[in-house]
Amino acid sequence: MRYGKTEWGLSLKMFTQRYGITLKQVAAAAEVPYPTLLQVIIGKTPGYNVVPKVDAFVADYVAKNDPTMNMAVRPFEEVNLCKQPAQTERQTSETPRSSANSAPCTSRT
Repeated sequence: MRYGKTEWGLSLKMFTQRYGITLKQVAAAAEVPYPTLLQVIIGKTPGYNVVPKVDAFVADYVAKNDPTMNMAVRPFEEVNLCKQPAQTERQTSETPRSSANSAPCTSRT
């Protein structure tokens, strides 16, 4: 009899395919037995002690290796906004600012 994967097993399989890591490497890094990991993926064994360890490894791996995730979780202080010099009402009505006169926005990347 062939078992189907659980929802958690499918999400783990998508993770391994996205990052090019094998289930054996996930099991070794999360310090869980590989056969137990396979049993949890197909739902033969409850994963009450395996799932939290593997989920913690996956979260750490994604945080370290996914540049889009790192940009999304930057602290607020690191965001460098482009601040233009403030104009008074008199300046804006007398002479319109052209793009040549505006201060350039320099940001660190």
